[in-house]
Amino acid sequence: MITTYGNRILTIGEVPKDQVYALKLKGISTCFSMLKAVLSGNYVNFGVFRLYGDDALDNSLQTFIKLLLSIPQSDLLDYPKLSQSYYSLLEVLTQDHMSFIASLEPHVIMYILSSISEGLTALDTMVCTGCCSSLDHIVTYLFKQLSRSTKKRAAPVPQESDRFLHIMQQHPEMIQQMLSTVLNIIIFEDCRNQWSMSRPLLGLILLNEKYFADLRNSIVNSQPPREAAGHAPMLRESHGRHRAQFTQKQQNCVHTEPLRV
Repeated sequence: MITTYGNRILTIGEVPKDQVYALKLKGISTCFSMLKAVLSGNYVNFGVFRLYGDDALDNSLQTFIKLLLSIPQSDLLDYPKLSQSYYSLLEVLTQDHMSFIASLEPHVIMYILSSISEGLTALDTMVCTGCCSSLDHIVTYLFKQLSRSTKKRAAPVPQESDRFLHIMQQHPEMIQQMLSTVLNIIIFEDCRNQWSMSRPLLGLILLNEKYFADLRNSIVNSQPPREAAGHAPMLRESHGRHRAQFTQKQQNCVHTEPLRV
């Protein structure tokens, strides 16, 4: 159903801006919501699909990508229902189907990462929380694959994982920008979902330790002495390896004027 309906939507040509949601984006949002419900509903064991030569899941995921790329990225946040359906689906995909995300073409991966980066600053808490969760899954996957590839006796890294690592190494600015965004929100803004926002922070730091060290110094040096003294301990402790403990420590940060980076 998702594949058939999605492909019909893709045949729709140019539509007036004032009708784009009713004629196109509403249907895409429905497809995203259906796919999310299927993937997260525990209705079936998707692991056996490939074993039995059933390509229904692969076709649905490919339809999702085609639909996603047919949407201007600005529209993802301009239409609330579309935003919520997309980011909730992305959260499920990054949690349970990262091998599929890692196998995508570089421009698709960059589109998805860029959409997460934009969603981190969304006013909709549901969207922002979903982005944080998706980002946490992605950086955790990256860190595990990177650690696995550096172990001498580790099994060979799957081809899609190796390609995903290569893409991230070619475009470090994307992950670095998200690290800067997350840290800026946690420290300086009145964040309503600080716990969720803190979850991907440790992975982001471990993947960008040199960049984080420079960013940390920039934050501390840009603040008045009294406020810098409050930020310094939290930033020094940011290399803790226990995620829950690390996240809890971020709840004590001091709110001051935002750092522009």
